[in-house]
Amino acid sequence: MAQNMNMNSLVLVANAASARLFRTANSGVPKAPIELVEMGAIHSSGAAEQGVSTKCEPLSVAAKELALLARGIADKAAEFAHFHFCNPIIVVARWDVSAAIISELERALPNAHIRRVSGDMAELEAPEIMQRLLDHAAFSPLPGQTPGHVQL
Repeated sequence: MAQNMNMNSLVLVANAASARLFRTANSGVPKAPIELVEMGAIHSSGAAEQGVSTKCEPLSVAAKELALLARGIADKAAEFAHFHFCNPIIVVARWDVSAAIISELERALPNAHIRRVSGDMAELEAPEIMQRLLDHAAFSPLPGQTPGHVQL
């Protein structure tokens, strides 16, 4: 199974209020050759409620907050990608949340391959997230530059 998997993935698991960042790593366990290692979390700042302007006006407070969160996620992913090869980047979130994140990722990392996995996994533990991603072939080899999408 490991020979048919992309081992250099950055996984962003998000909801409208926060995101958790994971990277794939060798586990050393034959039954589960890779695992997700949590690298950190990003939380909504509340800045939109304080009147911080975004490039998109007029937006509701929730939309502004999501835009700021998506920008923070993309900036963190770009920082990680500067030091580590990570392709693809897998965004796991509801469709509306992932759309905002992907838009910002495309700005920050224009050459990255981004995959979208639709689903709400923000509260799950890393092993359960990993199993769901494996079940849906989220780590399959990159098919050129055609973005992949998996519906959970």
